Amino acid sequence: NNKGGLYKMGYVVQPDDFSSKALTGHTHTLFVGPKIRKDLVVRANNLEQTIEMGWFWFISQPMVRVLDWINGFIGNWGVSIIVFTLLLKLLLFPVTAKGFVAMGNMRKVMPKMKELQDRYANDRQKLSQEMMALYKKEGANPLGGCLPMLAQMPFFIGFFFALREMVELRFADFGLWITDLSVPDPLFILPVVFGCIMVLTQKLNPQPPTQDPMQAQIMKFMPVMFSVFFVIFPAGLCLYSVVNAGVSLVQQRYLYNKLGVLGDTYVRGVR
Repeated sequence: NNKGGLYKMGYVVQPDDFSSKALTGHTHTLFVGPKIRKDLVVRANNLEQTIEMGWFWFISQPMVRVLDWINGFIGNWGVSIIVFTLLLKLLLFPVTAKGFVAMGNMRKVMPKMKELQDRYANDRQKLSQEMMALYKKEGANPLGGCLPMLAQMPFFIGFFFALREMVELRFADFGLWITDLSVPDPLFILPVVFGCIMVLTQKLNPQPPTQDPMQAQIMKFMPVMFSVFFVIFPAGLCLYSVVNAGVSLVQQRYLYNKLGVLGDTYVRGVR
């Protein structure tokens, strides 16, 4: 506890020999300082585990180590975050690609699904049967885009929590308008950019014809909601999220172009 500017602590131990009244000595090592991973590692075994990095700490810890290694060459934490995010997206691209291809196939069958919905508007059972037959014929899977995305989520969540707990970002100057990566963006540029990227991503994602109108309206406001959340997030987290979302958008458009599902026919089909 704290009293008069001084801190004290105590502990209770069992004597080595209850029959002896001899005094027993105990030695302890106390570390006082910021929780910087590379410093904690050399102080004691597993001391870096005192940094709370959430459920995926076993992923976050190696990520911080690699990020620190990258920053040793670059010397700018903001640029290091960008480089690490690009490397992570490149590493996970094979998994990401499977999800985008699955969503592209779903986008391709959207016009036919809309026709089935109009044809069997009053027969939901027949509509379900025809839609399942269409999925089978076209090789589309409504859940095909979800599983690859879920597989990579631990990596992105782990890096998210790693950045949140990194003391090294305090007073770290990225450049331009960001002079401290540990505090929110003072000009709100990164939250606005993230919201714009979300809008563009939503335009690419296939919207089921059977989607509830209320749900569709809520989805339209999601970019605004996330932008508001990011206003209070540290700039380092926003920078990571913007780069991650931006690269995903580029990858998705690339694969959609390769699949040929960005033409006017498919765009009109999903509006």
